Amino acid sequence: MKHEERNIIHFSFRLMESVEVELKGNIERSDGVYLIRDIRPAHKEAGSLLPPVKLKKVKGAWVHSDSLKTSNLSAAIGKALDEREGDSTNG
Repeated sequence: MKHEERNIIHFSFRLMESVEVELKGNIERSDGVYLIRDIRPAHKEAGSLLPPVKLKKVKGAWVHSDSLKTSNLSAAIGKALDEREGDSTNG
C-alpha cells in the first residue's frame, strides 16, 4: 500500500434506502481519535462535501468524539476503519 493510500479511508454511505454513495476522506490518528477531513466522492481528489469529523471507538461502537453519540456517518466510517485495521469484532 502506498503511503498516500494509508492516509485515506474509503467507505460507503447510505443516503436513503436505495441510494448509497462511495466516499473517501483523509485520516489522521492521535490518541485513539480519528480525524477524517476532506470527505469527498471516491472518484474525486478534492472538493469536501462535509466538515471534518472526529471519531473514536467506545465499547465497540464508533462515536463522534465531542458528543459521544453514534450516527449513520460514524457507523459507516467506523466499519471501514475496522476493516482497515483487520478488526472483525464489530461484524
